[in-house]
Amino acid sequence: MVLLSPDDFAYAKNEAATKRKLRPQQDVVFEFGFLLGKLGKGNVLAFFRECANFIPTDFEDIKVTAFDDRDSWKLALIRELANCGYKVEADRILK
Repeated sequence: MVLLSPDDFAYAKNEAATKRKLRPQQDVVFEFGFLLGKLGKGNVLAFFRECANFIPTDFEDIKVTAFDDRDSWKLALIRELANCGYKVEADRILK
C-alpha cells in the first residue's frame, strides 16, 4: 500500500510558476516503483489524497483509490485484502 499525497509543486521548465501542479514527492514515487517491481502490479494498491490541481500518478493498469474523508478507501482496502486471500473483519475496519 502506498499513499500518494500532494506534497511538491511541479511545472515545466519553460512555463511560469503559476502553472504549477501538485504531485507526490519523488522519493515516494521511487518507493512506489520499487514495490511495483518487487510485488507486481496486481499486489500493490495506491491511495491518493484528493486535492484540487493534484496529479497522483499516471501509471497504466495500477490499482488506485482516493484516500478520502468519506472512508470509501476502506472498502477498497477490504476488497483488495480479501482478493489476496486474507481474512478480513470488515466490521472492525469500517467503524
